[in-house]
Amino acid sequence: MRHFLKETDLSLAEIQSIFAQAALLKSQRGQAKSQDLAQQSWGLLFFKKSTRTRVSFQVGVHELGGQPVMLNADDMQISRGETVADTAKVLSRYLHGMVIRCHEHKLLEDFAQSGTMPVVNALSDFLHPCQFMTDMFTLAERWSKGKPENFASSLKGRKVAFLGDTACNMANSFILGGAALGVEIALAGPAGYEP
Repeated sequence: MRHFLKETDLSLAEIQSIFAQAALLKSQRGQAKSQDLAQQSWGLLFFKKSTRTRVSFQVGVHELGGQPVMLNADDMQISRGETVADTAKVLSRYLHGMVIRCHEHKLLEDFAQSGTMPVVNALSDFLHPCQFMTDMFTLAERWSKGKPENFASSLKGRKVAFLGDTACNMANSFILGGAALGVEIALAGPAGYEP
């Protein structure tokens, strides 16, 4: 069982494999449906409002042959005081994996520690690893000249600038993820928004 809570949870070889698979799935979109998640139900638990992240995970699980189960934290016992540990244990009996978008990063860690299914960080106030990997995939597509086998290696040694709120979760993900991929990250933002 593997969790993806932060960028360093994956090795460079695993990232390369994921990028290659993503490129293949992207090229085949609209053709035969993948069965990578066949017979699996994945929970999507959102404590924060979302449009793009929610829809992309819901469609992604479906297009991989799985069944997305949308969960709104306000409609669950966790919003009335049930512990994260109890919620994770109960949902692990029904689901094959969980995608969580939340405020505190510790909730993700507690969920992963208490449950028996993989947990994917769809955003926390500390990190946004899926968005970072998507951004790097987009750059790798361009820099590798469309050769999926070179995606991750095309990033190594590159310099990427992040402009804006350098105290946000995306800046943290660029710092952590850049180190994992061998990408030099330069941050620039207004005073008072340092990481």
